[in-house]
Amino acid sequence: AAPRASWVLPPADPPATDAFDTEVGDAADTGADEAAPATDDAAAEPPPPLEFSLDELALTDGDLSLFSDELDYQGGIQEFEFGGRQLRFPELRALDLRLAGLTAAQSPLRLTGSLQDGLGRFELVLDSLPLARFSPLTAQAAGYHLHDGTLTLDTQLDIDGERYATENTIVLTDLSLSADDPGAFSDMFGMPLDLALALLRDPSGTITLSVPVAVDGGEVQAGLGSIVGTALREALVGAITSPLKLLGAAFDMFGGDDGGELDLLPFVCVPGRSALAEDDADERMAALVDLLEARPALALRLRGGTGPEDRDTLALTELVRRALAGTDLPDLDDAGWFGPDRVQEALAERGRGGVGALDADDEALLARYVAAVEPPPEAWVHLARQRAEALRSALVLTHGVSASAIVLAEPSDEPVPAVHLDFSVRR
Repeated sequence: AAPRASWVLPPADPPATDAFDTEVGDAADTGADEAAPATDDAAAEPPPPLEFSLDELALTDGDLSLFSDELDYQGGIQEFEFGGRQLRFPELRALDLRLAGLTAAQSPLRLTGSLQDGLGRFELVLDSLPLARFSPLTAQAAGYHLHDGTLTLDTQLDIDGERYATENTIVLTDLSLSADDPGAFSDMFGMPLDLALALLRDPSGTITLSVPVAVDGGEVQAGLGSIVGTALREALVGAITSPLKLLGAAFDMFGGDDGGELDLLPFVCVPGRSALAEDDADERMAALVDLLEARPALALRLRGGTGPEDRDTLALTELVRRALAGTDLPDLDDAGWFGPDRVQEALAERGRGGVGALDADDEALLARYVAAVEPPPEAWVHLARQRAEALRSALVLTHGVSASAIVLAEPSDEPVPAVHLDFSVRR
């Protein structure tokens, strides 16, 4: 047999009730109310249940079409084939059930399995389905527009009485989409949509999600949106936790009702300097390299920071600058006659690369000068940027990270002598 069938989706909104009421009223005026009403016994009788029993059924070269004028959508299954033995309804029995065909976009579709005595297992495979054609559906249902990409679906369905459990592996390749409300995604997942996609894409541009669904007693245990959201959360966390264990990453993703953000511990620096203060800095950088190689659409953003621990070193640097410029040191009570001159000469010598040695009394005087000088704002900013640039150089020159994968951002407001890390999308 070569069956042909079409299914036209009805409009989302039903006809207005006032129009229906008018028609009924008009009919009543013409005497329609004189028709004999159905008896209570007839109204109480349920229609006979649909039953069928087939020893074997085979359909070949079929065509199932699906239309929706409202959504401007047309699809279906071509070269449709169906076969099965011992088909029963409503007792639900099917042996060696098989279904195959091509979608309107020429994507292969296959369903196989069997069901007997309330126990069954089925597998559904859909290969490389182009997604852009479904953009009207996703835009209306969820506010997301699909611009490009393909979907491959592998579903394993287990049936045990009234309990249904599925494991769905979804593979998205070259996915491109946008949201009507980008802020809604950020509120839910703690990061922008493009960053989430960059975290999920592997080196081949593929995103893989596992979406389990369970139905018990005819009720889905969780709403579809919750199921997909949970799967996406788990995928986002899994995409970053494995390669970042050595990085000492602290994760606060999706912890609260309002969602959370990925929080990576910063690289702590030596007070007053750009050098890293951590013994395991190389191991942590190696973990970052693994992540950036596994997620080539991802970029690492570096923000240098400064803290109170940097103050004295920056003040001393400012004193050296003044000594080299011949600027007098600040006035101090009880500084003595010659102490200030000796300190200024030593500072100038240090600024020229010398030792600039001082005895204990003059070192104590120097400490008083350091406490009396406030480092200028630009000194703090310069040190913060030096720290970010030093870490970037280490990642690029020593660890081989592509320069395009590192972004230097404005200094951090957090009062910590460190380089802070977060993620962005590689441009």
